[in-house]
Amino acid sequence: MQKSTLSKFLILIILLLSFSLSIKAESNNSAVLKLEDILSGIDYYHPSLKSTELKRQEAKAQLMGSQSNFIPRLGNRFAPETYLNEKSKRKNAFSNYGELTWQSPYAFELFGGMRATNRDLLPSDTFTYPGNKGYLTTVKSSKLGDYTGSELLLGMRLPLLKNLLIDEFRSDLQKAKIELSAVELDILQKRAELFLKASEKYWDWVGAGLKYAIAENLLDIAVLRTGGMAERVKAGANPPIDLIEAESQIASREENLAKVRRDFEKESINLSLYLWESENNFKKPERDNLPEKITEPSLIDKDLQEKHLSISLARRPEILRLNFEKQQEKVNLKLAKNNLLPKIDLEIMPGQNLNDIEEGPNFMGSINVDIPLYPLKARSEILKAQTKLQKLDLNSSERIGQIKTEIDNALSYLETSHQRVLKARETLEKLKALENGEQIRFQYGNSNLFLLNARESSATDSENKLIEALADHQKALANYNYAIGKWSIPDF
Repeated sequence: MQKSTLSKFLILIILLLSFSLSIKAESNNSAVLKLEDILSGIDYYHPSLKSTELKRQEAKAQLMGSQSNFIPRLGNRFAPETYLNEKSKRKNAFSNYGELTWQSPYAFELFGGMRATNRDLLPSDTFTYPGNKGYLTTVKSSKLGDYTGSELLLGMRLPLLKNLLIDEFRSDLQKAKIELSAVELDILQKRAELFLKASEKYWDWVGAGLKYAIAENLLDIAVLRTGGMAERVKAGANPPIDLIEAESQIASREENLAKVRRDFEKESINLSLYLWESENNFKKPERDNLPEKITEPSLIDKDLQEKHLSISLARRPEILRLNFEKQQEKVNLKLAKNNLLPKIDLEIMPGQNLNDIEEGPNFMGSINVDIPLYPLKARSEILKAQTKLQKLDLNSSERIGQIKTEIDNALSYLETSHQRVLKARETLEKLKALENGEQIRFQYGNSNLFLLNARESSATDSENKLIEALADHQKALANYNYAIGKWSIPDF
């Protein structure tokens, strides 16, 4: 009779536990939080990624500033003056020159405009006034009265050596265009970093949640067992020490539950920093959002590993970023070499009178030469650019090596965690078998509550280790995805 009662008691515990697990599984299925949902939210709302994306606007602003150097400029020069004529009378005069200038992105500069002069003249009076680009123009009168003269001018300036292939304006424009492309890589790199951190926090949260559920179930078993044991002790079927043993298990498992509850709360808070619902709001995940289990592990085929390695070495954002920096520094080197050349500019400027003064159309041409005796600054800029290029080459070699080691470490992490899962599952199966055997022995009176609790604790520890190994494998997979550039190569 005693064995029959104990058997019914154990069966009741198992049925109640199964019913409790089924209810929790149904509630979990209602709003499961998937890793893909978190990563999608990061793409849309994470402030850190949005902050990095603002670099795109900064780069566009820099490009606009560089393009502004090639926008036509409108200027005007007005010069009033007074003078004494042959009759010693003070007269007023002025000259006015309006000009439109355009520096093209193809080395040459165009300029043109109209100048006008107004002055009181006597016969044979001559006067000189500022002309285009500072040149002086002399007008001789042929009649009395006020003189108003105007002339239409058009000119071009073309560098023959220095600034022919590149100049400061064009170099700034080229570097700004390169920087705009490089900023996109910074965004992809930040995205990959956030995805990696979010993935690790997600699986820590899932593992903590599953351990929390196991601790609750263990406590439920202890409470049910203690209630049944109290009835048996009262009936004299078991000694009072068995009730003390059962009650001590409740206290121990309540203590453990408090610990795992805190662990779960901590991981929930940590994960909330990656669970953004808008640009100004994030939320803490709840227990109802937990998945039922962790995805089973898998290994990556060797051929696929080689493919991933070649892709990542060629297209990881850090490598491409360094390549863009090299391009910018090559522009600096080209500009520095340009500054070594002598400055020789050809300037031509035809003009046409728009009045009846006997001046007629005119044409002016000049060659302007500016040669520094010793271009020390240009030589220093060349040396700095060459040194920077050497450093970037070394950085590229170092970064390629780092990427290789990152992939090797991620693969090692994957393989090791996979083996841990296999061994943890094997250990759990054996300990579960021992636990079931101990329950049968206890049922027939061949064991005691202390041994049964010990078997349960060992099996529970093993189950927790399996959860840790499964979560660790998923984190290893996240590290591998980061290392091969899965989250930072758009068409991976």
